[in-house]
Amino acid sequence: MLRLVQELAAALVRLERCDTAEALEPIVADILDLIERTLPTDVRNAIGRAFTTFIAEVLHKRGVEIEAAQIDDLRGFKKMLEAQVDKWAIDWKKKGFDEGIGEGMGRMLRLLFARRLARELTEAEMAVFEERVRTLGPETVGETLLELDGDGLRAWLAGEGGE
Repeated sequence: MLRLVQELAAALVRLERCDTAEALEPIVADILDLIERTLPTDVRNAIGRAFTTFIAEVLHKRGVEIEAAQIDDLRGFKKMLEAQVDKWAIDWKKKGFDEGIGEGMGRMLRLLFARRLARELTEAEMAVFEERVRTLGPETVGETLLELDGDGLRAWLAGEGGE
């Protein structure tokens, strides 16, 4: 029984660290095989539901939403996963690309702000800048950079005129 617990715990860690949709399939297959080989039916069903819920959370963290009806049991989830994995792989790559673009725009804007001010941003200014990029979006922050003069930028970075 200890070995089963260790193997299930290892599978949980692999699921949590899984960074591609394609990598989910063999992990789910391993979990399904392990559960079916070692557990009685009543326990198997409960454990299977718990794992499908956990997998759904892992997917949710990566921007993939699935309906509760799709995760009734691990075997059904595995079949659904096989059918969806290609779409999810594309979605994950797009999400990562979009996040990378957003981060790159934020860094570029920070450098442009520093250049316009002829100095690096202070820690307090960085906090305001990062919050505004997060809440207003990089496009609006970029427009602010273009519209304000040096004094206006300093005031904006001091927390004034956030809209």
